[in-house]
Amino acid sequence: LLQPGESMAVHWPDAEGLRALRLRDGAPDAPAWGPALPMCTGVFAAYLPLPTPPATAPIPKRGEGAVSAGGGAVSGGCTPGLSPGPCLLTSYMGSTQFPRTEALVVVEGRQEGGQLLLVLRQPEAGGADVQFWASNRSSGRSVFVAQAPSQALATPRRLTRVRPGARVPLLLEAGCVSRQQLGFVLYAGKGAVQIPAPSAAAAAGRGGRATLDPGDGGCALRCVLERRGSACELLVEDDLPAPPSALGARHRPPAAAASELARPGPVPGASAQGGSVRLELRVRLAAVAVSLISGGRELALLLAEGTEVELTREVLCSRLALGNLEASGGSAGGLGGDLEESCATAAHYALQVKIGWLELANQVSYAPFGGMLRPSAARQMALPFAELKLRACAPAEPQRPGGAPLVVAEMLCSLGDLDLALDARSAAEILCAAADVVAALISLSPGAPSALFATGAGLPRRVRSEEEVLADTLAAAAVAAARADRQLIVRSLLVRALRVHLTVRSSAAGVAALVAASDRLRGSGAVHGLPRGLAFAAEGSSGPIASLAGSLLCAVLSLTRAPLALSALGLSGFSGTAAQLRALVSAHYARCVEEQLPTLLGSADVLGNPRQLLLRLERGLNDALGDGPSADGGLSLLANAVTGVSLSASLVTSSLANGVAELGFGRSEAASRSDALAVRGPVRSAGQGISMAVESVAQGALTGLTGLMLQPMSGAQRDGFGGFARGLFSGVTGAIARPLVGAIDAASLVAEGLAASSATSQDDELQVFSALQRRARLPRAFGAHGEVVPYSQATALFAAALEQLRTSRGDARFQHDRLVGHAAGVLVTTCHLIGIDQATLGTRWHLPLSLLAFAEVRGCELLLHLSRGQSSRTIRCGGDQANALRALVAQAIALQNVHHS
Repeated sequence: LLQPGESMAVHWPDAEGLRALRLRDGAPDAPAWGPALPMCTGVFAAYLPLPTPPATAPIPKRGEGAVSAGGGAVSGGCTPGLSPGPCLLTSYMGSTQFPRTEALVVVEGRQEGGQLLLVLRQPEAGGADVQFWASNRSSGRSVFVAQAPSQALATPRRLTRVRPGARVPLLLEAGCVSRQQLGFVLYAGKGAVQIPAPSAAAAAGRGGRATLDPGDGGCALRCVLERRGSACELLVEDDLPAPPSALGARHRPPAAAASELARPGPVPGASAQGGSVRLELRVRLAAVAVSLISGGRELALLLAEGTEVELTREVLCSRLALGNLEASGGSAGGLGGDLEESCATAAHYALQVKIGWLELANQVSYAPFGGMLRPSAARQMALPFAELKLRACAPAEPQRPGGAPLVVAEMLCSLGDLDLALDARSAAEILCAAADVVAALISLSPGAPSALFATGAGLPRRVRSEEEVLADTLAAAAVAAARADRQLIVRSLLVRALRVHLTVRSSAAGVAALVAASDRLRGSGAVHGLPRGLAFAAEGSSGPIASLAGSLLCAVLSLTRAPLALSALGLSGFSGTAAQLRALVSAHYARCVEEQLPTLLGSADVLGNPRQLLLRLERGLNDALGDGPSADGGLSLLANAVTGVSLSASLVTSSLANGVAELGFGRSEAASRSDALAVRGPVRSAGQGISMAVESVAQGALTGLTGLMLQPMSGAQRDGFGGFARGLFSGVTGAIARPLVGAIDAASLVAEGLAASSATSQDDELQVFSALQRRARLPRAFGAHGEVVPYSQATALFAAALEQLRTSRGDARFQHDRLVGHAAGVLVTTCHLIGIDQATLGTRWHLPLSLLAFAEVRGCELLLHLSRGQSSRTIRCGGDQANALRALVAQAIALQNVHHS
């Protein structure tokens, strides 16, 4: 009896027949002895039956791999390779209904002088100590493997289950077996087959080959035992029939030779063989960033950290080697020598993707949220946020419609809890950019039909002949028919349960833009399948009923962190088209959303989000009464109550102000107001909220009075008396709506500031919502010609200042400015010189380039001489920044001259 780390000298008498030893667990209730191992030098992998699983390494579920604190745990569905540490196996003794837990150990024999040292240890990483492995690459058939009977093992009892897609170690039940008698027996369904082990002198290290017929009408299995390096691999694959050969049809042997080919045994001049081509790709990336760029702006940024991708593609081939046909009595038709044809029959795919952290950032300048999609929990790189596993089998050659189906043996998708924040206007712009990118990529394809990218904006068109138009139409019809008729067989599909916190901000203009963008992405120009109020908003109806319906619907669609629990989706034994599969998945998730409509309504902003108010009150009561009444608990109850009531008041007043603006301002002015609110950012304190509220009331009164005075006159100048009447109506409406919206906004700002000041540090809701409002990084800056340049934080800061100048002021003078560079705190564009306060991104001064005569460097100063008799301006610089700024000014003037010419 040896304890861990203990050694002992044992003297065994050299009696006749002493050739093997066995191992047994030291527990009193150990079930049985392990296999018989030879007493000689070498490395032998063995199993050790266990009474109960150890606490540090729990038994994994059948068909799953598990990882414990001590190392890897392996079962019948284990992953390839082993990790150092305690490794567990599941075997079946005499029956597939009674599993037994075993430990995988390694016995290493070393000769030290006249002594034989036996070392019991854990297997090395990667399973290099294991001599035999079994890989099941069939589409959906589990296989049981046992050691073949021999003189040392009359009746094998230990079975190893190999599930589809698994690679497990094969451990011998009797190790003292000669190489000539060593082999394995495979069981599947009602069938069984025996395969001998490869000998060291075998060609290419190949052992036996056999075909296993399950006997229940299922697909036959091709079993091959071959040597791979120092180990032997037992491969189990679907025995798929080879497709008809075009070469064999043209050069077919005569009837006599064909009859010989049909008989078993070697045939002179012809041999049938099979093979496979396997491609394995493993990629590990620390971080990946993908930008969506359109129109010289970065609109979205996808960030992925800790990405691991494993892709395996194996093509099964059938090969027919035809020797000298004339020697076999045939005719080669003038082709001398040997003819060989290789035809691919099927391709097996295995894909596994793991992503530790995934975030989709919204880079649109006026978006109220910096993050569109991000995990709800903090970063935990030990556990992947997203995981995808896929095993499939498809014909290697293109099939006609209705041909061989695509078989999905297993598909597993899992995603962690996430926050999804959507703004209608920015989402519409991102969809439009995605449509342009897709259209541009399709247009670059050499054989793409032109109809596929007819909706792309700004793409050059060339004149096509009638033959090209007809060919494109027929190609598109063929592709559509093939996709519609392509059959799918899904044996196992599992999408794990998912919890989404949904935040939505919508407006009539945003909904209209979003509908147009989605139709453009689909290649359609009409509104389909929308509710009546949303259809009115999308189609731009100007009637009072349509405007009221659109405003009310947009108010209801504004949500803040509404919890949406999507239940797990399980599917097995599906057979149909891809469209039918999509319909099943869509119906499942639509049913989940319909069942939780009351919960979504409870998070509506127009109602003040009563869900968050109840959660905060519950948290405060728990703190106050959890461990008995206390001062800290009372303060927590008060803080949570004030925060919840203030946030509810802020959301209600904000929704009311948005509705009044939609009805009284018009879409363009309401959109400008939304952009200004997004640029303003969140209120951080009660004092800031009060100061911004005073400004909002003053601005509303001033704009209302200005509109009442100017709109009738501008209308009369355009359309006479009719324009005067319409302008007077708009001015009166604005004079009422603008001060009202300003007053409601003031109340919302005060309530938001009060909520920010009263919130505690344990308020997770506010922390997550603040994280959604922050950007992952500033949007990318582009070159003077709109080209993509390496990302720079400083350049992005000045580009953000230029974008803020365009958005907040709404000044048309800066709409066509392109960034040239920056130096000494001065932003140089193609039209202006702008002094920037880098702390607040505010504008200190700006100067049009058209007023600049020339620039002169005087020491550490840059002197700007202005034309038209105006005084010069001096810019103080440090070091060589004066020369750099003058070079940028010269570059901007040159670009302006080129533009004018």
